[in-house]
Amino acid sequence: MTDRALSFVHAQHGGSWFLLVHYADLVFRPTATQAELAALGPSHGALIDGYDAGVRRLDTQIGRLLAALPPEARVVVTSTNGMELDERRGLDAPDGTGWGHSLYQEVVHVPLFVAGPGLLPTWVSRPVPLVDVAPTVAWFGGAQAEGMDGQLLWEVHHAEGQLTPPQRPIVVEAVRWGQPAKAARLGRYKLVKTEDGSEHLYDLQLDPQERTPILQKTPDLQAMTRELEALLPPFSK
Repeated sequence: MTDRALSFVHAQHGGSWFLLVHYADLVFRPTATQAELAALGPSHGALIDGYDAGVRRLDTQIGRLLAALPPEARVVVTSTNGMELDERRGLDAPDGTGWGHSLYQEVVHVPLFVAGPGLLPTWVSRPVPLVDVAPTVAWFGGAQAEGMDGQLLWEVHHAEGQLTPPQRPIVVEAVRWGQPAKAARLGRYKLVKTEDGSEHLYDLQLDPQERTPILQKTPDLQAMTRELEALLPPFSK
């Protein structure tokens, strides 16, 4: 994949161009060679070691590609989803949901890197939805983002960082393998609802691993639950 992408980059001679590279190396349980195991250090088990080795290989390939880009290139690096690594139900759960079919943070919280001329090095802690990537890429290319679900990333448009971005809700869905589920997040609170009607409210500030849903809700938390529930699209019938 990287070699093909590099061939495309080297064939460009000025002008504007767009390149999308989709790596799927970590989709199918990667394994580690003996040399990779030695480089990783102490073992954390075959599953974690294989994933760490896969991330290391992928990092190397992305580095090769980034090194070949011209200085004026604008780059976005992200992922479609994270991965559950046996933290909760096991990868071989009988209902087929053990490999990432959930809306826990380890699955929905993914990295997002944006780089290019005029963008200052900044670490952004606020969550943003992936639907904002497409409008941002369109803006980089001088195109209009009208009609898209997302918005131009605030930090890209306000590169100087002098303004405070508004708080936006984030909605995510899990629609394959197992019972469909939807979740909405606003600030520190996250509501997860499944098709059978069950729902769980989490405080990600106090419970970042989502181990204990909030059972006793104050009037403010009841209002927050209603607000988050109103953001969820209906389940298909």
